[in-house]
Amino acid sequence: MFALQNFDCKSLKTTGMDKMKKEDLKTMLIFYRNGVLPKKKIIEAISLFVYKFPLKKYRWKEDDCSEFFSYFFPKINKIIDSFKITEVPFEAYLIKTLKLQIKTFALKKTTAEINRKILKNKEFWPYDDNEDYCAEPGIEFFKKDIQPTYSFIKNIFSNDKVKHRNNNKTLKKRILLLILKNMNHIKETEIPAIAEILNCDKGWLYETFSKINKKIENKIKRKKLLEERRNKHFCRLYHFHELLSVSEIAEEKIKYSLVIAKIKLYITNITKKIDMITPEPTHKDIAEIMNIPKGSVDSSLFYFKIYLEQISGK
Repeated sequence: MFALQNFDCKSLKTTGMDKMKKEDLKTMLIFYRNGVLPKKKIIEAISLFVYKFPLKKYRWKEDDCSEFFSYFFPKINKIIDSFKITEVPFEAYLIKTLKLQIKTFALKKTTAEINRKILKNKEFWPYDDNEDYCAEPGIEFFKKDIQPTYSFIKNIFSNDKVKHRNNNKTLKKRILLLILKNMNHIKETEIPAIAEILNCDKGWLYETFSKINKKIENKIKRKKLLEERRNKHFCRLYHFHELLSVSEIAEEKIKYSLVIAKIKLYITNITKKIDMITPEPTHKDIAEIMNIPKGSVDSSLFYFKIYLEQISGK
């Protein structure tokens, strides 16, 4: 207990916390552990030390010091309670922790700043916003028709009897595929009526809608992950642009230019993948749920689209 014998607890009142030396922190910690010093006092001393550390060590501005202090302050309680009193000075442990936390804090702050700059600098975006990488286009019928789906299907059957007299089974199959392709535009309350007119099980149709919805939810999750990955590469792209702009060494400029080209290519490729993911069911989704070849879905909807144009007189 050498530290206890050489530490004057009354000096806290006379000298004030702002004059506390960092060498006293371990002694204060011992007093706190022994119930002599309230926890509030040691938190105040460590807080003052934490606030001043970036200013003295790295010459940070006051605003940055305040921001870092706000970031670090919630960790002080845990540091006080978890530190094991040994021969290692508490001050050394605290400084090491501060340096690591400053690196993490600076990285987060830099990344956030880069993200803000990227949003304002479209020239760093390596793909054309107007370029279309969409999946198979759907039949726009449900978006334009004001009639309920049930009435639409009845009209198809009525027109077909007069003009074409198609195989009833084939026609129903194609209508069903069209329903599944445009399920986002169909109300759930319409499903029983659709099932009745198409002579399919209502429970099966509900289940099929549910399975396709699940596929769409998974695709949207994947899209978000890809977007997060692309954002990270936008940050890298901006970083290397900055390095290229300040570099005066020819070899470095070539190196940075090659890295920038690779990042742009990666972002372009990942953007294509993102744009291919739509909230609409794809032909592949429908084929997997229906357990039929994708080519059957492609051809059925293609010929049915032509058929709809014929009966509508286009």
